[in-house]
Amino acid sequence: MPKQQITIRRFLREAAQYLRPVTDTPELDAQCLLSWALGRDRTYLAAWPERVLDASEQERAHALVARRRKSEPVAYLVGSREFYGRDFEVNRAVLIPRPETELLVETVLNAAAGACRAADLGTGSGCILVTLLAERPDWTGIGADISAPALAVAMRNARAHGVAHRACFMRADFTTPLFRPCSLDVIVSNPPYVSAREYARLMPDVREYEPAGALVPGLPASENGRSAGEGGVSPAATGLEHLAAVERLARVCLKPGGVLSMEMGCGQGADVLGLFARSSGCWDGVRVMRDLAGLERVVVATRL
Repeated sequence: MPKQQITIRRFLREAAQYLRPVTDTPELDAQCLLSWALGRDRTYLAAWPERVLDASEQERAHALVARRRKSEPVAYLVGSREFYGRDFEVNRAVLIPRPETELLVETVLNAAAGACRAADLGTGSGCILVTLLAERPDWTGIGADISAPALAVAMRNARAHGVAHRACFMRADFTTPLFRPCSLDVIVSNPPYVSAREYARLMPDVREYEPAGALVPGLPASENGRSAGEGGVSPAATGLEHLAAVERLARVCLKPGGVLSMEMGCGQGADVLGLFARSSGCWDGVRVMRDLAGLERVVVATRL
């Protein structure tokens, strides 16, 4: 894109055209990046389309657009993503919150009543746990993650949304025993559930930038949060390993009547239901929830 004095309208038009080969939402991406470069919201861009950008504004905005052209996600470029009506800090140590994960939060809120002690396994940015605590002022919670950089992000998000006094975060491998028997009312998790085969087919903005250890089961977390491409993906990963591990842990740690809910891949429903079926006598009301696109997305069950 040429670096000359241009208006907001022209910048957005040219940026969207430049980004079209790498994104399905070029206009939105251009607006988000220019808004961040200007320190203004998107309504400002619509209100002042003929405003001329000064040299420093152009330089910041052009640099962001150039990075987006290389498939770097917008959320990492601007350092935040909205989830359940709140803005959450994100960086390359954590997965970017997705709209479909809001179904996981909604499912838990609908399934669990009263004051609850919740655990979020593989907490990442903390968006799930922080949202639950923000929505339920009488809840307390624990966020577990194997990545220290991810936990640092989660703690900052808990402070930003005023729930840090009801949350604690622990660095731990949630595929191993973590909690006392019958000590939790809710276990929620968006664990790694992408198979090695699926990982190889992911879009570049996911595969090349988001932490692979948070996507594919069994990968060691990178200390700098940039495990994608650094350690390789095990060809044996089926995507079910961590889902099974969370179910095993929940059998022990949930109180009778406690709720387990996990996000899963859109084609994993039958296999995940099979995990629960093998634990006969442990679970009640096991069901798979579909997202707005009609895809299998969340499993929820009650501990007997």
